Amino acid sequence: MCFFLPKSFASNEQIIFPVSNQNQLKLHPKAIVSYIWQADNQKPHNLFSGDSQQFVHDELQNKGEKVVRFNGRQIRARWDSQLNTVVVEELDGTPIPSSTAFAFVYPAFFR
Repeated sequence: MCFFLPKSFASNEQIIFPVSNQNQLKLHPKAIVSYIWQADNQKPHNLFSGDSQQFVHDELQNKGEKVVRFNGRQIRARWDSQLNTVVVEELDGTPIPSSTAFAFVYPAFFR
């Protein structure tokens, strides 16, 4: 079964359910981001612990690519125009698994 949201859902800044830490959000809450995460041994309540990084789709679509420091090494995020999404990879091209979500998700679970 497919579920489609009304077009206005993505453009409206309102979130129809409670989401924590939205005061930390610097983007439109429904901007599309991809993020990566490397867990550590800590177990904070209601958070993912470890190194994390988000990549804003609109930014990379315009810029092409971005190299950042993540978990002690340099990695690259680049816009893939065929897939119409962000691809995250090691500098040698090895893919790094990422998740795509609305921007409001990232501050709710990551610090």
